[in-house]
Amino acid sequence: FLSVDGRTANWNGPKLELGGMLLPNTLYEFSALIKHSGEVAQDLAASLEIKMASTHFENTARVRVSAGEWVEIAGSFVTPEAFESFALYFEGGEAMEDGIFPAIELTDVVIYRVIKEVLPPDALPSLWEAHVDYFKTGVGITLADLRNPDTSALIKRHFNSITMGNEMKPSSLLDHAASVANLEVNNSAPAIRTDVLDECLAFARDNNIAMRGHTLVWHEQTPLWFFKEDYSREDGAEFVSREVMLERLENYIKAVLEYCQENFPGVIYAWDVVNEAIDPGSADENKIRDTHDGKPNPWYITVGPDYIEQSFIFARKHADSDVALFYNDFNTFHSNKLIAILALLESLQEKGLIDGMGMQSHLGITDPNIVDFQEALLRYAGLGLEIHLTELDINLDSDSEEDLMRLAVRYRRLINMVRFCIENGLANIGNVTVWGLSDRDTWLSFRDGGGRKYPLLFDGYLYPKLAFYGFLLCDSIPDF
Repeated sequence: FLSVDGRTANWNGPKLELGGMLLPNTLYEFSALIKHSGEVAQDLAASLEIKMASTHFENTARVRVSAGEWVEIAGSFVTPEAFESFALYFEGGEAMEDGIFPAIELTDVVIYRVIKEVLPPDALPSLWEAHVDYFKTGVGITLADLRNPDTSALIKRHFNSITMGNEMKPSSLLDHAASVANLEVNNSAPAIRTDVLDECLAFARDNNIAMRGHTLVWHEQTPLWFFKEDYSREDGAEFVSREVMLERLENYIKAVLEYCQENFPGVIYAWDVVNEAIDPGSADENKIRDTHDGKPNPWYITVGPDYIEQSFIFARKHADSDVALFYNDFNTFHSNKLIAILALLESLQEKGLIDGMGMQSHLGITDPNIVDFQEALLRYAGLGLEIHLTELDINLDSDSEEDLMRLAVRYRRLINMVRFCIENGLANIGNVTVWGLSDRDTWLSFRDGGGRKYPLLFDGYLYPKLAFYGFLLCDSIPDF
């Protein structure tokens, strides 16, 4: 039993140092009972702290815990091939009136090594080869996937396009210390770090896999200091003016694009320039996102509603001519959002600033129906833009045999629809990317304490599910 109280930050909590106990490149599963001292339900999480050349953090499980109840939290992780230290810690919750976070209590912690023979990747037909005449077959991955021999072998076998889930977002690339140092020599340009970027791009280049860049401009996962005077991290620091922010925006986009193009030419074939900037609930007349989770969108309040257009202007200016520029968003099939996105796309297209529309495609097991999804896809394609399904997964909270077959049928129907549109000249669909390699690390299992999900093509042991064969359009999976 372990209890940690007096927590002054969300990420404070019980921490288990495991470095001397774990084998490298090995799958482990864990479970524990967790409780908190708060008076209302709290979202608590299990996370990893991994120190290699640098320290990085990964969320691996999340649960909603009611007041006074013990709840099981469980997950899995794969250790990297080499590491200096490795810890599992538990965090979360919301601050109470005194600013202190509820105590976290932990008991019955079990961590065990999973021993299961890995299926050789070449034992399966290749996904990308099956669809090579239609579209690029992509996968959203992490740096850990590239470093692990089992997962990297699976990527090389089945995908000819990759998207980094977090490693190429502003929060990963912007270097605070170097940006502040630039100010001291009269250089206002933000600085970027390139160590992780190099590793990701080199993997793609060395394995002849194309890469989608994700993402240059987003209201989330962009540090708030980027928008503040002198890059300040102080709570009360002032936001910079529109003119300064536009300068920072262009310099950031220029730095990222030119670094990738000069050091890894031809690797990135498309960029999500702006991500999730339309909100039907926005007070803006064109539904440009003005807030998120009750907080102002920092792009909106510093630059203004034209921050999307300005981002595309700078991307077009600094991107190589063969790099396609995309707008990317979720729920693109909802009618009220679709209308606002179409208006945005038409405006950008008239000015020659955009090449494609990224439909994230986080789908449910029944909603939307394939006909409605196809109708939305064709509305975007009707503008003459290339379409990418950029973050495809199908939410499923059961791994029963019946539900796994339902998932497979849904994947087959979706891929059949995509190929039908391509074959009949209805849409230029250049990419279908599944958002995650296997069920063990899907983001859906970490969202809102909803428990484990099973939305992808491979299970937690990297074995193909029925959904794999549905995506492959095997006759063994019915199309109904």
